[in-house]
Amino acid sequence: VEEHFPRLRPYSKVGLCGTDEWRLKRRCKAVLESIAGSDHVRYHQGWGWYVKLPDGQSARMVGLFPDVTRETPSLVTEFDPGDTAGQARRMFDSVVLDDLEALLAHDRWEGRPNFHLMFMTKGFFRVPARQDLPAYWKAWTEHLDLLKEWKRDDFDLAFRNLLDLGVVVEGDRDDFDRGTTETNRTKFHFAPGITLQWCLPLDEASVLDSRGRLEAELKEAIETGANVLKLRVPWSA
Repeated sequence: VEEHFPRLRPYSKVGLCGTDEWRLKRRCKAVLESIAGSDHVRYHQGWGWYVKLPDGQSARMVGLFPDVTRETPSLVTEFDPGDTAGQARRMFDSVVLDDLEALLAHDRWEGRPNFHLMFMTKGFFRVPARQDLPAYWKAWTEHLDLLKEWKRDDFDLAFRNLLDLGVVVEGDRDDFDRGTTETNRTKFHFAPGITLQWCLPLDEASVLDSRGRLEAELKEAIETGANVLKLRVPWSA
């Protein structure tokens, strides 16, 4: 089986998966289906399995995937609110920064800026986080008027505004131009989102799974993150 039918290898427990991403992803799918029901579980190419959240919120999904490239390989629960301009408005209007910072003070929780540009349904020009989350949050909450449609004549002004906010640096200009002025795009929107992750080391996940407690632990983490982000989840919507 190992040599000729690798996709049949066992994945019913995290401990059986080792650090094999394929098996870990299948275990993530099974766990999410146990938590949310199979009707709410989808697959995102390049990201992994996720639970689709009810519409009209600051985030569309919450994902669960293995990250074996970390110093401590882990199962990662991830929220990406503010992924469009509309979602960002909802996020900044509802989420309290103090609550977010309090959550990030706990072990396993991590957060960072996730800024990019949006055209139609396509995201592009994703830059590394240039600020810590509180500074990024403060910059945007004081300039929500910038969450508008930027037309081609104002592309240069848009970049200068991002510089003033500290979201980009001068060295980002070439990448910005490749995605904007050097294309046929006539407009775009800012999408000042964030990424919020809860990371469970694989060895701890293996112990929890062997004791039948993994689903409950992950469900609690999802509910905790959703509560801070003011999100409804399918099982309590």
